[in-house]
Amino acid sequence: MKKLSKFEIAYESLSRIGAGSGDISREAKAELTRSINGSNSLLTAKAAEIASNRNLHEMIPDMISAFERFMVDGARTDKQCNAKIAIAKALNEMELTGDAVFLSGAYYTQIEPAFGTSVDTAAELRCVCAYGLARIEHPDAHYILADILVDREARVRSAAAKALGYIGSPQAELLLRLKVLTGDSELDVVAECFAGLITMAPDRSLDFVARYLRSEDGSLSECAALAIGGSRNPKAYDTLRSFWDDDPSPLVRRRLLLPIALVRSNEALNFLTEIVRTSDIKTATKAVSALSLYVDDASVSSIRDAVMARGDADLLRAFEAEIGPKIQT
Repeated sequence: MKKLSKFEIAYESLSRIGAGSGDISREAKAELTRSINGSNSLLTAKAAEIASNRNLHEMIPDMISAFERFMVDGARTDKQCNAKIAIAKALNEMELTGDAVFLSGAYYTQIEPAFGTSVDTAAELRCVCAYGLARIEHPDAHYILADILVDREARVRSAAAKALGYIGSPQAELLLRLKVLTGDSELDVVAECFAGLITMAPDRSLDFVARYLRSEDGSLSECAALAIGGSRNPKAYDTLRSFWDDDPSPLVRRRLLLPIALVRSNEALNFLTEIVRTSDIKTATKAVSALSLYVDDASVSSIRDAVMARGDADLLRAFEAEIGPKIQT
């Protein structure tokens, strides 16, 4: 049997502590503290995760010190930012109200070699710290999030948009609007802006997002439709249905099926069921896929009746694949 390394032994020991239940022993706490204060970033990351899961708030000062330590020459001392990310996540989970870690991490970059090029391994850290600043309602959060709303990493821009949505202030709303108006190369970023806007200012933002239903970019139009459908706004169904009526293009209409299903209203269910009954088979099949969101007995029965009325084998196969597994037997 292969002899375990010192690292493997230490990691397994931490894993056993993490898997335990009940009160944590003094010895286990001492081991966690040693790992947090040690030089191995993977052990520090594991110990920080355990400290968070076990609500060991007394270890917060050690975690903050470790974070600051691994900020120095991070590409060497904390590859992939493992320790720093784990600590920032733990401090969020433990609802730390201090700002030092989140302020430092929000702008931090760590360039490391990878397959003949270089990558920034601190992107996730910036995401975590963006949320942290929003959570603690830091007085400079809007300014910092505005900066990272144009970060070179798309997931960081998305995280900044999500954090602004979490804040939900008028200033945050304006920043998200401006981001949508100026555009982004990644649709996920715009989607996060749409979601934040509709959440924080549903009435005012519904019309704003609905403008993009008519975008020449089909993906952007679909993104707007999904945001509207998922908003649960009372006007969502009427907004989407109005656009459906205005644009008879089969391709456009097929993109609206899932957003309409996301409304999850009786109107949406009845409309989509009628599409299954009367539209061309390709559109009807996509409607069945969208209707898989409705899994209560009455809805499934109505959808099945519509499918059976068509008598089309392909449509029936779609029903069995999309909805059949969800039917309670």
